[in-house]
Amino acid sequence: MGASTRAALTAGRRQAKDVAVTAATELYFEIRSLGLERGRAFTAQEVQAGVPVLVLGHELAEKLFESQDPIGREVRIFDLPYRVIGIVRSRAICSGCRSTNSRWRPRDGPP
Repeated sequence: MGASTRAALTAGRRQAKDVAVTAATELYFEIRSLGLERGRAFTAQEVQAGVPVLVLGHELAEKLFESQDPIGREVRIFDLPYRVIGIVRSRAICSGCRSTNSRWRPRDGPP
């Protein structure tokens, strides 16, 4: 369902180190009961094609983008660009969430 690694994420001049990065299928968010506060999860077509999109946890989005809307913006992982398409709800309002200081990308995409 999801393979994980740890990496640094960069958005402009801001960086978050040692972030859990999970490669997942389009069903991951539903199975884990991870609700989105903004944007969307990736689609089966994005997973299959390896489109470089990602969903950020709430706290991570706040750290990287502060008061700016992260949807549509670029985040680099292993120096590869990804486009933010969704934000997972904050732990305070996401009862099934392990952590919202994480990031998810389609399983068959770049590392």
